[in-house]
Amino acid sequence: MSELQLCPQCNSSMVANPGFKLWCDSCNWNVGIDDVPERSGPLSRWYANLGKRHGTQLLDRLCSSDPGKIGNNFRRGYAVATVICLFVMGLSIVSLLFGFWLILRFWPNPFAIIAGVGLVGLAWLQRPRMNKRPKNLLRCDQYPKLFQLINNVTKAMGLPPIQLVGLNHEFNASMSEVTWARAPLLTIGLPLWKVLEPQARVALIAHEVAHRANGDPARTTLFSVAIHALDQWISVLTQDANEQTHGLSAILANVVMWLASRIVLALRFSIMQLLFLDSQRAEYFADFLATKVAGSEAMKSTFVALEFQQHLIPFLLKNFAASDEKGESALELFRKFTIAIPKHEIERMKRRRMSEHASIDATHPPTAFRVQFISAHPVDVGSVCPTDSEWAQIDAELRPLEIQMSERLISAYVGDQ
Repeated sequence: MSELQLCPQCNSSMVANPGFKLWCDSCNWNVGIDDVPERSGPLSRWYANLGKRHGTQLLDRLCSSDPGKIGNNFRRGYAVATVICLFVMGLSIVSLLFGFWLILRFWPNPFAIIAGVGLVGLAWLQRPRMNKRPKNLLRCDQYPKLFQLINNVTKAMGLPPIQLVGLNHEFNASMSEVTWARAPLLTIGLPLWKVLEPQARVALIAHEVAHRANGDPARTTLFSVAIHALDQWISVLTQDANEQTHGLSAILANVVMWLASRIVLALRFSIMQLLFLDSQRAEYFADFLATKVAGSEAMKSTFVALEFQQHLIPFLLKNFAASDEKGESALELFRKFTIAIPKHEIERMKRRRMSEHASIDATHPPTAFRVQFISAHPVDVGSVCPTDSEWAQIDAELRPLEIQMSERLISAYVGDQ
């Protein structure tokens, strides 16, 4: 039962719903916007403002242009970033060869051996890596209706079928590549899947699958390997620079390490800045492709559902035992809980979501920007619309996994405490 309270900031009346965050819809007090810390320092603020400005300009251009051409005509920054990435990978190769040369050329000099082993070890840390194929992937013969839905989505996009599909306990979904064969793997978080409206599930699959066709440069092997190599350099340099030092030589060495880490950070920043617009454009293109398959309202519905994550763990901790008594999985109870969330709380989550700003280091455009883009290019009915009977069959296939995923989710949460 809701009641009214006065806002401590503007003295307006606030609706207080038991079990939900108290906030003011007049001045947005406690709406959750302050949950994300502001960047401090002039360089960080310039970095944030740069992302906001470029992100806003990109959105304006895309809203007024043909969305079907978004995936084409990447900027010259892509070519410059490619050169930097090739340079970074070349440094890794040079460090490997130079390390071996030091060891062989000055053997048995212990200082040369230590330096050589260090360079070889660093090159080893920077080596390209591919994700391993996960265990317990879903089998097509056990989940035929789910695979049929996924393949209908890929077919609508003109892409080959996806053979590897996995479920996990995360409130998310992802598209990745595994093994050196770069086999596509679609991973669906069952908690998110449960709270989505049926057609929004199509949008979720379509958006993830669209990453195979949106031309995002940040997802290519070249850039991922280069970024991984730079991260390893930063880790090594900053770790050494932060160690407690004694003596002038040690202090000078740490100063050199710190300066070197700033150079590496500058390289990483340059790559991210050069790829920012192309990568963000690719995300918009993935949204557009997903909208064509699922429809505009379904795509917007996924953004609303993503906000339910903040209620998931508190709900499960309170109701996990009750799921056994009611004969339903905890995730099914959570789905019913999200349906009954008061409109006032839905509005708070919407305002928090719409307050995000573009950032150069963000993997996706702000939700508010994505909603605006989708609204500028509406699609009333998507090309893939399963019937109620088909959804019932898919739900029946996945129902045995709900209890398992509920238990895994609780275990993961408790293990982090």
